[in-house]
Amino acid sequence: MTDKNPLSVAIVGGGIAGVTLTIALLQKCPHMQVTLYESASAFGEIGAGVGFQPVMVRTMNLIDPRIGAAFDKCSKGNDDVYDPPLWFRMRVGDERKEDVKLGEQIFELPARKGPRGGVHRAHFLDELVKLVPEGVAQFKKKLVDVAEGEDDDVLLKFADGSTARHSVVLGCDGIKSRTRPIVLKGDSEAAKAVFSGKYAYLVAFSSKPTWGDPNWVVSTSREDMLEDYKHWSPAVRAIMDSLQKPDIWALFNHPPAPTYYTTKPLICLVGDAAHASTPHQGAGAGMCIEDAYILSELLSQCHTKSDLQKAFYAYDAVRRPRTQKLVKTSREAGMLWDFEGEGIGDDLEALEKNATTRMSWIWDHEILGDLAMAKDMMAEA
Repeated sequence: MTDKNPLSVAIVGGGIAGVTLTIALLQKCPHMQVTLYESASAFGEIGAGVGFQPVMVRTMNLIDPRIGAAFDKCSKGNDDVYDPPLWFRMRVGDERKEDVKLGEQIFELPARKGPRGGVHRAHFLDELVKLVPEGVAQFKKKLVDVAEGEDDDVLLKFADGSTARHSVVLGCDGIKSRTRPIVLKGDSEAAKAVFSGKYAYLVAFSSKPTWGDPNWVVSTSREDMLEDYKHWSPAVRAIMDSLQKPDIWALFNHPPAPTYYTTKPLICLVGDAAHASTPHQGAGAGMCIEDAYILSELLSQCHTKSDLQKAFYAYDAVRRPRTQKLVKTSREAGMLWDFEGEGIGDDLEALEKNATTRMSWIWDHEILGDLAMAKDMMAEA
């Protein structure tokens, strides 16, 4: 591509991943034209809170310090209460564990020092979209298909009958992604999310083997909800009893994808579209931030479609192992917290040993090392 015909990027999906990547590309890739397509009539997030540990907050600032400032504005943490910082305090909540007193503390899970905390998804997104200039985003654009166009461009087709032509598509369209099955054509098992065996009321988790309802969020009665927690402590039951109109949120995750990109048409998956996980390790949104950082840095070096393919190759090689490990270990953590961990069950000593070490690979990661590796791979491709 030349300056007269710059690379044109379509970002599909206006959640945290899509908006963060848009900000990153506008900052790092002034030689590219960037358009964000969102299916809704305005930006908006569903769900409650998401947490970010120091490694993820540092990555926000590497992308653009304004993203870090947006996080700081929304963040709620406990670092001013606990020193050293505390992630969780684990207590026995179920009276069926007869050899331990109900409510007794089992152990504490320390956090890492540094900027960290939780944000409400919608509030954080509200701050991020302030960093997207007017005219970059187009709304009411529900993606139907992506096909190869003329001159190796990609052709996006939307539900309203309109089309758009771009050099490349970056799929940030979440766990119910339309771009994912296009990338994984022929691999129907990996194309769609599967039920994790867990469901939640707010962030109180329970289990069932299958999920038969086509909807992932369903209403339930207070009586059925309280039945799920009849063996729990009075404090827990009092919290659950305060919910007047409870909903059940089924927790899904993606099976491992064999690739995060395809060249015909040229599409790359980012965030939950690539690796949606359960929330049991509190790192899914942070992985989206890491994706945006690595990919935007690689794309900053791209000036041709051949360059794009090399960038996607390097991004896939570096990001896929880490993010798919998160999906796998988050599902395992959901079992662990419910005394269902393989070889651990309700052995509290084994549970503590596992829990106090399992987050290190997420929290102590060196993202700059990943970037250096990815740049080397791109140069050698």
